[in-house]
Amino acid sequence: MRAYGTEAQIHISRAAAHLATGEAEGALEALAPVLALPPDHRLAPVTQRLHELTSGIGRGTSPGSAAVGLRAAVEDFRLDSAPRHLALSPGQGAA
Repeated sequence: MRAYGTEAQIHISRAAAHLATGEAEGALEALAPVLALPPDHRLAPVTQRLHELTSGIGRGTSPGSAAVGLRAAVEDFRLDSAPRHLALSPGQGAA
């Protein structure tokens, strides 16, 4: 059994270290395996942590193109995630 959520969290931590040193390209590279996860593996803890990671990009400064690309990639990932699909799926009302 593969613990893809744990692996994703490790990659996100690596990306955070890159962002802390101003290396958006390194962050995007570290997140590549996470961003490649199929939608049914994109669970809430991973999508939330990615959102937190990118929410501070560009605060007080103009972000570079790599940072903008990183933010866009994470947003696309979150829009096509399991929690979002579940929230948007039609409910089954009581009969």
